[in-house]
Amino acid sequence: MAVTGISLATSLGINGGICIICFLIFSCLRVAPLTRKFYMPKRFDSEVKRKPKRLGLGLLSWIKPVILYPEDQILKVAGMDVVVMNRLLVYGLTLFAFCTLWCCAVLMPINGTAGYLPSVPSQPNGQPGVIYSDLDIISASNIGPRDSRFWAHLITAYVVSIVALALLQAFSNDVSRLRARYISTIPRGGPSHSVLVTDIPCVDGVGALPGVGAVRRVADKMEAHLGKAREKIFTDGDAKDVDAEAGSGVAAPSSSVDAHDDFVAIEDSVLDPWENARNQLAQGDVPTMVRDEMQTIYGAQGVAAVNVVADTRKVEPVLAKYDATKGKLEDITNDIIGKLKRKEQHKIKRKQVTLLPAITPQWAKDKYHVAAKSVKVDALEYLPQELEHLYQQLVQERDAAAGSYLPAAFITFNDRFSANTAANGLQTYDETAWRVQPAPGDDEIVWPNLAMRYRQRVARAFVMLCLFVAILIFYLPVTAAIQAVVNLDNVRAVPGLGLVTRIPFVTQVLQGILPSLVLKIFLILLPPILTAMAKFQGMTSVSQIDFSIGSEYCVSGPIAISLKYEVNQPLVSCYTLK
Repeated sequence: MAVTGISLATSLGINGGICIICFLIFSCLRVAPLTRKFYMPKRFDSEVKRKPKRLGLGLLSWIKPVILYPEDQILKVAGMDVVVMNRLLVYGLTLFAFCTLWCCAVLMPINGTAGYLPSVPSQPNGQPGVIYSDLDIISASNIGPRDSRFWAHLITAYVVSIVALALLQAFSNDVSRLRARYISTIPRGGPSHSVLVTDIPCVDGVGALPGVGAVRRVADKMEAHLGKAREKIFTDGDAKDVDAEAGSGVAAPSSSVDAHDDFVAIEDSVLDPWENARNQLAQGDVPTMVRDEMQTIYGAQGVAAVNVVADTRKVEPVLAKYDATKGKLEDITNDIIGKLKRKEQHKIKRKQVTLLPAITPQWAKDKYHVAAKSVKVDALEYLPQELEHLYQQLVQERDAAAGSYLPAAFITFNDRFSANTAANGLQTYDETAWRVQPAPGDDEIVWPNLAMRYRQRVARAFVMLCLFVAILIFYLPVTAAIQAVVNLDNVRAVPGLGLVTRIPFVTQVLQGILPSLVLKIFLILLPPILTAMAKFQGMTSVSQIDFSIGSEYCVSGPIAISLKYEVNQPLVSCYTLK
């Protein structure tokens, strides 16, 4: 099913119309009283210190200020990620603008003057030798075999690659310098001076008891069996006695361990992070243990603060309910205040809350006599009381959770050198304990995943890798089946749709949309699926999740396109409904 220029123009017109409609909807909702807070959250958030500039309330008055918004203000208000994203968009626009101009000026005239497709002889039955459209005339399909015009395509590949790499190097160096200046001006205590420590041993009960697990029991037996030999090797002055006792008959080198008279063997209880953590927890608390671990390596003067993450999993449901109730009350009061400012007192209506017997708390049942039937009460009367009771419940849960910690902590250093050293070094030989990484921002942390251990993350990552491969494998038969059903020839075979699909405008629309419909649906559904997979495998920050999504999306995109054009298209072309 060849795509013609008219069908391509129709598809572009439809997509452009949808874009304009979404653009206008956004412009209207941005200034609407009910949705203004959603589109300008930093203007209404009292905790945000640096607020963005106020934009005009006109329908299109925001476009020019946004385009001309200073980059230094974006850096202060939105952070480094937004600046890098804007520069990435500029990089893409620059690269594709060059590619468009080059292809239109060089490749299209060469392809259009080749004349291969019109010269293909007709078949014996009078049918044309090849079916092509006006778009195929200006593509590489119009160049015949062994034509020297293919050199232009080879040269274009090299030119585009060189330009893309040169632009990438320039933008990368520029962003690197900007990031260095940005990090050097961050005040102490932020991500530039902090690290995130995960898998702290023996905090959440894992490894808290000595000899837990079959591997550790086997290690203890081996330790007891080899204890005497180790003691003789490190304490006896003559290693020959050990060799004679072992029956090896080989003398130890004179310059080995026995020549180091002051050598003192370090106890395994000190080298083993789990045993060391058990010993320290028997004498102190978790924050003291974490602080001692960091100060042992980086010195007491290097560590500025140690914040062990508290286990608030029982508090979070109450806090979520408190925030939801607070949001409802704020929405009602803001609506009333807005109507009072607009002098629309006659439009103010007292909203009510329905109390259902199954989910209503006991204090509300006793006060409002909620029994078998639901009861409606005034929202401005009920919501403040519910907030008060939820706050008391929050205090109780917070006191109950005191002293309960997750196996994670944020360590802040007095200098960037110590923070970078800790973030890029190995804290201990055991990779299942004391894992250190750069600290993400407080608004990027995925708090529930801080409770996961290293082995759990590895197991989940393996499962998600298998699921990702399965998605790519099963994409082929599913898309082939759907593409065969939505093929234009098959749609025309459906009773009642044949006459509709033969209308010229409908045909042009279907020819421009149906060939890539399944691919678009797959690429639209893929990011939320990858996001859920990344969260499930235990990534601790939004940046890690975004990087994982981008990496897997870049891998799946070419594979999906290759399957579509190399496998699905031949299958679809061979399948037609009877």
